[in-house]
Amino acid sequence: MGSSLLTIATIICSFCAAAGQSTQFAKIFDEKEEDIARGSEMPDMAEDICIENADFSYDGNKKVLEGVSCTIKEGKVNAIIGTNGSGKSTLVKLIDRLYTAADGNMTLGGQKASEISLKAWRSKFGIVSQNASLFSGTIRSNILYGMEREVSEDELWQVIRITGIEDILAAHEDGLDFDVGINGSHLSGGEQQRIAIARAMIKNPDYLILDEATANLDTKTAKKIEAGIDAIMKGRTVISIAHSFDAIKKADNIIVLDKGEVIGSGSHNELLDTCDFYAKLYRAGFEM
Repeated sequence: MGSSLLTIATIICSFCAAAGQSTQFAKIFDEKEEDIARGSEMPDMAEDICIENADFSYDGNKKVLEGVSCTIKEGKVNAIIGTNGSGKSTLVKLIDRLYTAADGNMTLGGQKASEISLKAWRSKFGIVSQNASLFSGTIRSNILYGMEREVSEDELWQVIRITGIEDILAAHEDGLDFDVGINGSHLSGGEQQRIAIARAMIKNPDYLILDEATANLDTKTAKKIEAGIDAIMKGRTVISIAHSFDAIKKADNIIVLDKGEVIGSGSHNELLDTCDFYAKLYRAGFEM
């Protein structure tokens, strides 16, 4: 009798879980598919990205970003800083147009971002996040994931050397044909991240987004990763979510967020004089 009741209870729990999942599936199917081709091509030359009075909310009520205005300077290292929950990652996703602001404008060299096709826009961006997002398959296929053009062996190996993943290939008999496993399970976190950096570099993006790229790594591995990141930062517009003042001080332009609002921007020395919030964080040696 007890066994029968346990079976019934299990069935009820499974039914409730399936019902909840079905609701989420229905919401996904109701979502409108992105029209990635509608709009113009990107300008030939990289330009400043300007955001003016942008608001964003996930649920339509509480605003995560409110009245945000800032400039991502072309060819410079732009750092976005703030305490946890201040809206840093949300702002980066607005810049990459994964999200659309409820109000406000975003322009590229004076042209509205909304007039440029999503395909053209995103093709100019490379992203390195704290999660490497590798897929079951070879190292080669993970580096070349998303490429829409032929990549020569010379170009591939040039990227491999610059990002320092030759030792990963040497450690495995299959080299570039080594299967990384589901979610890169056959590689360490540092190895996964270096392959993700190689993927960003092979794309040769005009704009590079660094979203906590070394947040989950030990100090020794992080230094190896930073060498690869420094290599792909050269000559590009960099948008970095920064967590340490060692990285922040290297930035040309620092955007300070607090509770979804931009409360200061400028160089490190300028902000020490003009933004009390930034100065307090710096003096406290705060890690964001």
